Amino acid sequence: MRYSVVEGFRVSNVDGDEHALEAHLDAMLDAMLDAGAIDADIGGSLASGDVQVSLMVEASSFEAAQAAASKLVNGAIHAAGGFLVDSRNPEEPSSRPAFDLRSVGAEVVSS
Repeated sequence: MRYSVVEGFRVSNVDGDEHALEAHLDAMLDAMLDAGAIDADIGGSLASGDVQVSLMVEASSFEAAQAAASKLVNGAIHAAGGFLVDSRNPEEPSSRPAFDLRSVGAEVVSS
């Protein structure tokens, strides 16, 4: 089945530099598409750092769809030079964009 998955993030460590965040998100989108993401898109507010990443994946269940999408998105975050905030160490010092996962949703698009 094909699932549409949306992950919401709060991005920090960009010091209000909307151009730097936009360049990072563009690099993320390129990395997701290169990794095989289907209909990937990134939107949100550059000013606030709240972004949503949407894509479609082929999977056998909601859980598998979320796992596949997370793998693609996380890989793209790292490929573009960012990192995921780890709840065990949320204050990792870095000048790289930090992505704090806020939400995940998936729905069946076709079977």
